[in-house]
Amino acid sequence: MDLTSFRQYLVRAPRELYAAAGWLITRVALYLAATGHIPNPWRVQENTDVSAFYTGWSQILRNGHFPPSSDVFWQYPPAAAWAMLIPRYLADWTGIDYVPAFMRFMLLADLVTTVLLVLLARRNGRWAGVFFWLGVIPLIGPMVLARFDLLTAVFVAAFCLSRSPFVAGLFGGVGAAVKVWPGVLVLGVPLDRRQLIRSVAGFVTGAAVVTAVTMVLMSGGTGFLHAEKSRGLEIESVAAFPFLLLEHTNPDRWSSGLSYGSIEVSGPGVQAVAACMVFVTAAALIALMASVWKFRSRRRDSWAVEVPLVALLILLVTSRVLSPQYMVWAAVLMAACLCYPDHRQKRAARYLVAVFILTTLDFPIGFPDLVNGDPSGIEIVSLRNAALVVVLVVAWYGLLSGRSDDFQSA
Repeated sequence: MDLTSFRQYLVRAPRELYAAAGWLITRVALYLAATGHIPNPWRVQENTDVSAFYTGWSQILRNGHFPPSSDVFWQYPPAAAWAMLIPRYLADWTGIDYVPAFMRFMLLADLVTTVLLVLLARRNGRWAGVFFWLGVIPLIGPMVLARFDLLTAVFVAAFCLSRSPFVAGLFGGVGAAVKVWPGVLVLGVPLDRRQLIRSVAGFVTGAAVVTAVTMVLMSGGTGFLHAEKSRGLEIESVAAFPFLLLEHTNPDRWSSGLSYGSIEVSGPGVQAVAACMVFVTAAALIALMASVWKFRSRRRDSWAVEVPLVALLILLVTSRVLSPQYMVWAAVLMAACLCYPDHRQKRAARYLVAVFILTTLDFPIGFPDLVNGDPSGIEIVSLRNAALVVVLVVAWYGLLSGRSDDFQSA
């Protein structure tokens, strides 16, 4: 085969082949970096959750108990136990250590997500979302294999692919039972009474069955509520920004330290702002749904994902906690959105890539600087948060826009 024939072959090659090659190359590199087979100076920081917490929790869960309520690091709904138990069983069956077993399980979840996005792309004729997903996960970094957020991405992708409202609701409900946030998917359901009822019924059924089964098999499943309701403002959250500046200028009154499983700011006004963020979130979500109702005549197929995407961005911007792994949530919803031919999120997707890059610069690269109050650390996280607010504004505008904004080349 000469060079010209080879080029023609590449042009005619199915996009599934490029997706498979892209997944294999990027995910092998991620796994090798996460496990230390290739140099990664931040591996210890990135793997803290799985090595320091999930490993011990999986042993407790295997014995039929949830971590005690005194363990403030356990802040997950009951169904999240399966994200840690399944790798424990895999480790026992295969004889490998828990950490690599967990990472391989997350690789499998990522592969399933990619396949589901490929199926969605084939159905809709738009592949930008697949390649967006393949490209941005490495930007977020090897850390994604040391958290279980990729598992929720599977249920989100399955929700987007499902044609049956009830089945889609089941997937969304199971995802919400594992990590709550996929509950935003219900906001994208068309305002058709029959379809809405079936979707909500699926959500309730999926979440209730998985949670109930988990609670029956294991005791102490409500202990996470104590630690979760006591959370303050994590230093990476948008609302923590003014207090980071105050800490830098007046460290005697404002400071940051470990509290309820994360580095939080403390000082005058912090608790009041943290309490207000719940109401800010609720008000923003109400405003979103009011705008969706007002512009309902512009509804298009992609609204099934665009509305949850904007809702999720609202949650991220107004959350008291903004951990770097949350970027996986935005990545999968944006990827699914870009698989629709009538989406309006091209510009928001570009800005979101910048958010992912800045997030990696914040954690793990610049996190010690942020914790120590170094101006460079504060600048990076502030830029990231400002960019995230911009993405929210642009995505919300795109949602309500009547102008076509598709990746025409995709």
